[in-house]
Parts: sequence; C-alpha cells; structure tokens
Amino acid sequence: MALGTGGRTITKVDTGVIKDGTLTLSKFATTGTASATTVLYGNMAWASGSPSGKRDFTDTNATPTAGDIWFESGELKFAIDPNSASGVWITAGSMSQATNHIGAAGTQNAALWFGGFNGSSYLTQTQHYNGTAWSNGGSFAGAARRQNDGAGTQTAALTIGGTDGSSYQTTTEEYDGLTWSAGGALSDSRASAATGGTQTAAFAAGGDGASPNTGTEEYNGTAWSAGGDLLTGRGDLSGCGKLTAGLSTGGTSSSVVTNEYDGSCWSAGGNLSTGRNSHGTCGAMTAALVQGGTYGGTLNISETYNGTAWSGTANVLAGVSWTASAGSQSAGLKIGGHTAGGYIDDTEEYTKPEMQWSSGS
Repeated sequence: MALGTGGRTITKVDTGVIKDGTLTLSKFATTGTASATTVLYGNMAWASGSPSGKRDFTDTNATPTAGDIWFESGELKFAIDPNSASGVWITAGSMSQATNHIGAAGTQNAALWFGGFNGSSYLTQTQHYNGTAWSNGGSFAGAARRQNDGAGTQTAALTIGGTDGSSYQTTTEEYDGLTWSAGGALSDSRASAATGGTQTAAFAAGGDGASPNTGTEEYNGTAWSAGGDLLTGRGDLSGCGKLTAGLSTGGTSSSVVTNEYDGSCWSAGGNLSTGRNSHGTCGAMTAALVQGGTYGGTLNISETYNGTAWSGTANVLAGVSWTASAGSQSAGLKIGGHTAGGYIDDTEEYTKPEMQWSSGS
C-alpha cells in the first residue's frame, strides 16, 4: 500500500483500540510500499542498520508497543493490549434437535455434541460441526444418557459418565470420528463433572453422584486411575484444558470457585466474577472461556480467564443453562441448552482477536 502525502483512511490502532482513522505519511517509520520487510508505523528498530524489518518478536531487538502496525505474510498486523480486545458471539448452524445436558468436544470448526436429553428422550446421538452446519455421526455403543461430559477432538473423543435416568454411570466410550466403542470404566459414577484433555490423557473431576464428588480420575486411553481431590466437592461444574494443566469452574450452589490442576494436585485459581453452575467452559488453563449457566436464573454472561483472573467479555445472544462448550478462548462454541422457553437447538460462535504481540507479554 503506497501512501501519498495526504495519507489514506484505514483501520488503525490508537491506545490499544482498533478504530478508523487517517494515517499520514509523517506517522510512518518508513515510506514506500508495504512489504514483508517494511514497518508501517511504530517504534520497531531496523536490524544492524539495514532495512530487514523487526517482525520476529523472538528477536530481542524487536520492541513494538501497543499501536504499532506492520505487514507480514500478506497481512496487516497490530500490536495491542489484550485487555482492550473484546470478543463477539454470532448465531451459527442449528443442531438437528433441541437438547441439553450434552457432551461436547473438538474445535470451533471441527466439533462434536453427543448424548443429552431432548425433553422426552435420552439420546445416543452424535453430530459433527464443520464451522457451518451440523451432520449426523455415530451413535453410542451403550445406553442413551445425559449429563455426560466430553474430551478430545472430533476424530478422537471421549464421552464420560452421565445418567441413564435411573442411575449415575461409570461408562466411558471412545469415538474415532465414525464409531463409538467401550472404553475403561470410571471408578466412581459421576455426571456433570469437570473434564478435559485428550482421548489418551484425560481427567474427570467432581460431578454429581451419591453426593457432590471431590474425586478426580485420570485416563490413559485404557483405564482410569485416581488423581488429586478437588479442594471442594462440587456437582454441575465444568472444565477444560489438559491432564497436566486442567481447569474446573463453578458448580453446585452457583459457585465462583476456580481450581487449577497440574496432573497431581488442584490449587485455587481466581474466582469467577459471576457464580454459576450448569454452564460451558472451553479453552486452556491459562486461556479459558466460560458462558451461560444459572445463578438465580438463566445467565447470558461470559467471562475469560488469563490464568490469574476472570474478566467480562461479550454476552451470549441467548441466556442458557445446561449448555456445552467446545473450542478455545479465541474461537469457542456454545452448543444447545435450556432457556426459560424450553430446550434449544442453538449454536453460537465466539471469536476474539488473537494477539500478535502485547505489551508485557
């Protein structure tokens, strides 16, 4: 993009906020046409006095600050304060039927939901999401159930526990993208637990059973074994992350509690701003997204976690409880659930700009 003396009106970053404005020639560190080696705006230094451009931020000579703009790999990139970036929820493809209490796994563009309750029947159904629409997958090998939890990916997933309507389950099944098959049974029956990880390295903590469960179990792809106990037993909670860096959020009595797991022990994390249970959580231990749930009524409030503290972000479009989540903090999904009007078939996608660089990172 060549610039004349009058400048061009484009999107710019001003004090960490992206907005429309005019960048004049005098505001640029260099002149000429933007290229992979030309810094457009900001304080990034040249390497060894030659115009090689400071765009590799592993290089200690690169010192961008919030507001810097550069061109790399055919894209304009911005250095902004991550606390200034806010996500947005949008309506996405509808599920085949209204349902809640489901399990979920995968990413925003390659997700699964499975099991659940549609208001009249417990389900064995699975559906796949491709970023646009849902399509049918394989049915459970075992009994229909709800309040089952998920972990893994679209082609290597787990469904964990749940209830068949008469008792809580120890059932685990493994999914290969087409077919469910029996996996190792949990030691303790549980439903609506905090889960995360992969098909061969997962955790399941807390959940409903004879009483709110404090126990954690770890899965190695074959069998479950005992892990560290939650600090407080909770049911109706949610989780995300991986076996060696897991997160449990909320739970019984609309809890604000967050616990972090290192693969052996749980420790206290930052409290949620709004207590909740029957909600969805996705992402990583240091970059999580919570949405929906109930706290004296159905919630539309979402929050993001940075490994230390929770902060508010955009609300889901429809407040929902007994919902599920998949994906990451920057690209998440809200899947199904229950509102004051009944069961829903809604899917919403959450997108938050990922930081190319941020001050203090």
